[in-house]
Amino acid sequence: MKTSREERLTQAFVLTESDLKKLHDHLSKWFTSLSFRITCKDNLNREFLTLDELLRFENPPKRSILSLRIKGNSRDQSVSLSATFTDDASRNINISIEGDEVDVVSQSDLFEETLAGIKPWYSPLARANFYVIMYAIVLIPAVIVMFIIGFGMINVVEDSPSLSMTTVIYKIIEGMFFGLLPPFFGFLLHKIQRPIFPMGVFALGQGAKRDRDKETMRTAVVLGFVISLLSSIVVTLLFTH
Repeated sequence: MKTSREERLTQAFVLTESDLKKLHDHLSKWFTSLSFRITCKDNLNREFLTLDELLRFENPPKRSILSLRIKGNSRDQSVSLSATFTDDASRNINISIEGDEVDVVSQSDLFEETLAGIKPWYSPLARANFYVIMYAIVLIPAVIVMFIIGFGMINVVEDSPSLSMTTVIYKIIEGMFFGLLPPFFGFLLHKIQRPIFPMGVFALGQGAKRDRDKETMRTAVVLGFVISLLSSIVVTLLFTH
């Protein structure tokens, strides 16, 4: 009985030389003919009949790899496989396997293991909605303060004269200003999301060094986010006293 699997997945990945070698070793046990095709930044497609040929490609910035397709057929043509990895924002991994059910299941399990192994730590950030995250930075401390006030830990009722019109206008402007901060910073983070947290990284040749350089930037952005969240909570608590 012929069985097939065709699926388009959305997952961040970092594909290194060792990952490709490991995948190639597994596939070579099943497929006698394996070919590799890359699409590069210079709009050219390049095909390689062996993995060694592919790994000799320097992957320079002006010709950096944008997508990689691996294609294979078994000796008797009973099993075929095609897997494409891209840096698209969604559905960036396409898998197509056809053959006997036992073979399709086996190859599917292999690719599931491969995908789990090439998933980077920043994968949630690559798919995150930073507009929502920035609003969360503002709303989470506000909700915490509301709970604190609700339990009577902070007394917000004080004997003070009524607020003047000037003070009211100032408070409205202040509220509008802080209300616009989340979408503003969300917009900035959205702009740097793809360059710093890409969905697909081909860390081959010179691409390996580019990925290492970006790792420092990723760490800085994550630390900045954590610090800003903690600072927002602390400042909100201090100003309610």
